[in-house]
Amino acid sequence: MAVTDRNFVKLTFLKLDPAWRRQHADARAQDKRELAAACLDFGEDHFLRAYSLVGTRGDADLMIRAVSPSLDSIHELHVVLNQSGLMQWATIPYSYLAMTKPSPYTPPDETSPLAPRAGSEKRFHIVYPMWKKREWYRLPGEERMRIMRGHIEVGRRHP
Repeated sequence: MAVTDRNFVKLTFLKLDPAWRRQHADARAQDKRELAAACLDFGEDHFLRAYSLVGTRGDADLMIRAVSPSLDSIHELHVVLNQSGLMQWATIPYSYLAMTKPSPYTPPDETSPLAPRAGSEKRFHIVYPMWKKREWYRLPGEERMRIMRGHIEVGRRHP
């Protein structure tokens, strides 16, 4: 697998201390500006989206999704994020790092299957683990292909 055939995906979930909401509005605005500046800087050259989890989860308030072919740039993003005022008030209850690679189920005519697709700018993003265990690999290749095509179709209808 060539280096250009993979991306690192980092999902960072933040939980804000309720005391932060009681801070003066100017202080909260400054904290948000610092966090936004770090995100905007990374987003100039990489894929980055932030999602509010307020009302959907009780254990996290914000999810930051960063995608880069370089783990170094994801590390640098998080160093800068940690220097923002907002992070003084935040914990990270969940942090996931993945490396993607081209799928054997992707049609060969699809260009750049790892690049963010149309729909990436949507307000909602569903994250779920897709673990393939030994039973999966015991299935015939044609059966795995049939199952994955169905899975991919659903994902494309609901990006």
